[in-house]
Amino acid sequence: MIPVFSSLVWLGMLLGLLLHWIVGTHRRVYPSMNEGQKIAYISDVGAQELKPLFIAGSAVVTVTLDLAFVAERWLRHRGRLVRNSSIGERTLVALTIVFAIIGTCGLILLSILDTWRHPRLHDIFLLLFIAGYLLSAVFICWEYQRLGISESLPPGASLLA
Repeated sequence: MIPVFSSLVWLGMLLGLLLHWIVGTHRRVYPSMNEGQKIAYISDVGAQELKPLFIAGSAVVTVTLDLAFVAERWLRHRGRLVRNSSIGERTLVALTIVFAIIGTCGLILLSILDTWRHPRLHDIFLLLFIAGYLLSAVFICWEYQRLGISESLPPGASLLA
């Protein structure tokens, strides 16, 4: 349920920003937009009147997504999901959570340091956000792949890796 809540908050925030830009401002050209840019980016709208919505939405979405990773780890530890059977799998879970937190910091900071007033910092934190969650996805896929291999082994067999 946590990822569903997180995705609904993200969708609501995006729709709020988009509808505000289309209906509320009649597709206003913001100072942060490049010359010739016709469509406002999320960060363009989020740097203006709806900055509190952008910051709050980004914080709620990323924190709840990180909580979903932590909840999954807790459920595996309690035996409600397939347990991690090796140090390698537990390491991958830890890396998933660490990089998700890095991605969280990136998104929250890019929403605070907007593209209009802090364009360079905004881009740096955008990269941190994307890289953090991309690496988090790589590590969680790697963990699932290892879990699938260990679950398909015959009883008594073990992984060499």
